[in-house]
Amino acid sequence: MAKQIVRPLQEARKKTVASGPGKRFRYDDCHRGVKGAKEKLCRKFRRWKTEGQFCRNHSSKDGLAGWFKKCPRATSKKRRP
Repeated sequence: MAKQIVRPLQEARKKTVASGPGKRFRYDDCHRGVKGAKEKLCRKFRRWKTEGQFCRNHSSKDGLAGWFKKCPRATSKKRRP
């Protein structure tokens, strides 16, 4: 089962589009439907999460933030002494 999860991520990484200093994923590569639920790829941790776990961002194409809700919390905890 782990191979099934890793393989789509590797394929998505191959399909990156260079833009500026970093690379961005295409819209279609960051979204999928699994068992009737829509999922999105977290750009920080590269994990698939349901769309309900993302904050709203009206400036993005799908209306959701790039990181899921707990990502900023996890990164801020790492920075604390």
